[in-house]
Amino acid sequence: MGMTKALCYIIENFDLKPKLSVDFIKELHRLCMKEVKNTRQGTKPGEFRENYTTAAWDLVPGDSDTFEGLLENIIYLGAIQGKYPADMDLQFSKDPNFSWLSSPANNKSEIRIWVQNELGKPVYTRYFSFKDNPQAIAKEIWAAVKEGKHVKYVTSKKGENLLTRVQDDCIQTLEDSLDNAQSKNQKLTAIFTFLKQVVLFHPFYDGVGRTYSMLLLQYLLIRENLMPVILKDSNMIPGFSVLQLVDEYLRAEKEMQTILEDSSFIKNPQFASPNVDTATILKAQSHDYHKMFQECLNLLKSTLDKLNLDINTKHAQEESASKKTT
Repeated sequence: MGMTKALCYIIENFDLKPKLSVDFIKELHRLCMKEVKNTRQGTKPGEFRENYTTAAWDLVPGDSDTFEGLLENIIYLGAIQGKYPADMDLQFSKDPNFSWLSSPANNKSEIRIWVQNELGKPVYTRYFSFKDNPQAIAKEIWAAVKEGKHVKYVTSKKGENLLTRVQDDCIQTLEDSLDNAQSKNQKLTAIFTFLKQVVLFHPFYDGVGRTYSMLLLQYLLIRENLMPVILKDSNMIPGFSVLQLVDEYLRAEKEMQTILEDSSFIKNPQFASPNVDTATILKAQSHDYHKMFQECLNLLKSTLDKLNLDINTKHAQEESASKKTT
């Protein structure tokens, strides 16, 4: 139900074409997580992770991560290393005797990568800096991944303040890129670059994939007059490279176009795996789930009906105004 409410919120707002904001993103998270049970400890709908907390997630080759995606993440982290000093760093910078502690060269990356030293043993090498030779670092880490060693991204303990600053900067870059985009490919590149970078910081304790890789992606696509699609795996963001994500979008776009032309294709074996058969899933669920599913459909239908009514009213007003001027 939460995802449906958030999707309806997107539908109600996309025609307004407002500039994206942190508050809008937080509202999406609040709506989709408000009534969710069994979330990760500390999850607060609509609020970023607090200071002195971390988030971690595994790097898994295949459907979720690629070498190219890892390399792009490392290059980005190296580029912003030292850009967002903590309050303590700012204090050091005011004292000549300690200014070296606050210099970008000595600041650690906001995201670290932990690599298991030996299979079966919980001992890790921790990568804290990505400013020098990112290609070599990426190759070292990817070799460990291919060997089956546990590799994970781990955020720094900077929370709300850092996350807001990063999001604001990424949003500004996104809007500038979209304003200057001359083609569909350039729009997609801007959107997926933005999503990769903000998701990398895992801003919420839980619900990051739902908020960014699912809901916000659809909002940005619709806002930019691009077809909304469903990716094979939302964890492709931030694991794949931007180019790979654009290619995945183009694949999914063709698939969605086929479905619009022939809805039965969704049951075709050629449809992307894993396929979801709603009817089969519902058969195995209780009456309460059936009721909730119907409520979701009704809410979505009423939102779309209202949108169509608003559009028709707007067109009628424009036609009336046009007739008066002729």
